[in-house]
Amino acid sequence: MSEGLLELTQDDFSAGEVRDVAPHLIDPRGLARIHNGILDDDGSVARRGGGVEKTASAFGTNGRLIWDGYLIPGRRTFVANTNDFGVLDSDDETMVNLGGAGLTYPKPAVEFEGLLFIGGGTIYGGSRKAADYTGTNNVSVTQDDATVTKASGGFTANVDAGMLMQIDGAGRYYVVDTVTSDTELELSEPYEGSTDATATAVFSRLGTTAAAPYVTSDNYAVCQNRLVAISGKTVKFSDVLNPHSFPVDNDYEFPEGVDPLGFGPLGETLFVFTTGGAWAISGLALELVDPEGNPQTRQDLFDRNLILWGQTGIADFRGSLVVPAQDAVYLVSQNAAPQPVLHQIKTAYRDYVSAGYRPGQAAIFNEHYLLPILNTDATPGVADVLIGRFDRPIEYRGMTSMPWAHAVEAGAKSVALAVRTSNTNPRLLAAADDGNVIDATTYFDPAADYKVEADGTEHKLEIITRDFVVADGVFARIRKVQVLYELIAAEGDSPVLYGWYSSGAESTGQAQWDQAQWDVAQWAVEDETAWTSMSGPDGTGAPPDKGINPYTFFVNRRLRQIRFRFRSSGPAAKLIIRRLRLHVAPTGQRRK
Repeated sequence: MSEGLLELTQDDFSAGEVRDVAPHLIDPRGLARIHNGILDDDGSVARRGGGVEKTASAFGTNGRLIWDGYLIPGRRTFVANTNDFGVLDSDDETMVNLGGAGLTYPKPAVEFEGLLFIGGGTIYGGSRKAADYTGTNNVSVTQDDATVTKASGGFTANVDAGMLMQIDGAGRYYVVDTVTSDTELELSEPYEGSTDATATAVFSRLGTTAAAPYVTSDNYAVCQNRLVAISGKTVKFSDVLNPHSFPVDNDYEFPEGVDPLGFGPLGETLFVFTTGGAWAISGLALELVDPEGNPQTRQDLFDRNLILWGQTGIADFRGSLVVPAQDAVYLVSQNAAPQPVLHQIKTAYRDYVSAGYRPGQAAIFNEHYLLPILNTDATPGVADVLIGRFDRPIEYRGMTSMPWAHAVEAGAKSVALAVRTSNTNPRLLAAADDGNVIDATTYFDPAADYKVEADGTEHKLEIITRDFVVADGVFARIRKVQVLYELIAAEGDSPVLYGWYSSGAESTGQAQWDQAQWDVAQWAVEDETAWTSMSGPDGTGAPPDKGINPYTFFVNRRLRQIRFRFRSSGPAAKLIIRRLRLHVAPTGQRRK
């Protein structure tokens, strides 16, 4: 350090983005903006990787839902756009159009007893057929037997495992387990109806909950081996291990005429979020009443002020629920008060809620909670994807919170997210609003192969710092800022890290620093602030470097406070910002 110069250093960014205090009060570990950045274990900020297109071509437009898991035929990746439902074929990249009506916006999808129940009233069993089998299907079914036969044949070409069989166009669905020959197939469970040698069967890829024995709902959940559904002001429960039976008395209503908004199953407790707060229902493993009519389940008010924003935003994290409420994101556990974890950016979050935006389909991956936020367009697009790092809670202004960042540009097109689990290689999958299925695992694994987005566009890392202040009311000549960074270029690329500074001048001209007393005039928000480009010794920006040589951006301005913006340009295999160091020559003058 040169003699007489002071140094102000930030080498820890683990508090993430902080927006809900004045810029000069931002946590010393925080930043005012993090776009397309991931918070590393060592406290640095890394440019996220780009996604990878998983599907060979887009499935229509406007992805709305993605679910990945196991049904009776095996693993399935089920998706929806605004017009259709679909499933990835056995090659894991070709989309099979299943028909149906699709979804206008994301809704919950839950698996129960080999069936996927999708909000809005669709049922899926795992079929990958391109068409239903609705011809003249006179089949022979036998009560308490899973074998179905058809003397005239046709099963091999027209039916596959996972198709839904319904007899005479009514009653429950049966899932096809195996097509054993052209004239014979096996159901996943024995047929319950009457024996009939000439029954009329329809084999469909999708079913509907529009008629008994099912309940149509926008919100389904599974708790204690029961399927749960919202129907008006009522919560209805299926029989244990039987999604095809909803006894007439298996329901709950809540006091004061409140409306159920969604569910959050957690262990033996079903949290029901209503317009009058959150309720906890326990004991669902038992019948609702015993033979003498005594209740065996409990319904308790959990938190009157916890009002759900949308069930699709709920995710599981380490034995708790991450719940997007209308005022904040909370961690909800069975034996503790809800814990808000969004203190630093709650104003921006609440602005989304008050504007009528809705949550997309959230997921937890690599200890990160990713929450898409959809706008109010007729066909909702993605306004933002909030990313909270939940394994690194921080103490923030006397409260425990999580650090947050944003995915923007093409990375913010993920309407719905789901995790594909496996023994060795879990993946984060996304249904994008352009109709593609994206492998977003690479967000957390930047490399040359993922230097751009799935659609080929570049995503820029951008950070805006807190306000660096020498001392209250003291002018200083800020000579330069040095950035220690790691910028690795893929072959043939020349990425650059550019820098700007701002002294806080508001674009309205109503107040500027050096014209008002400290703490009286407010800094403008960063989008309204005049930025001045910085350059280094070569007159440009920071070139690729392996993290050895700090790059110097010159300022040479007499100021009382300063903030910086750094933005990448050009595809990069890796970009990590590790340290910022200001060199300051104080003048000793103080505003009176």
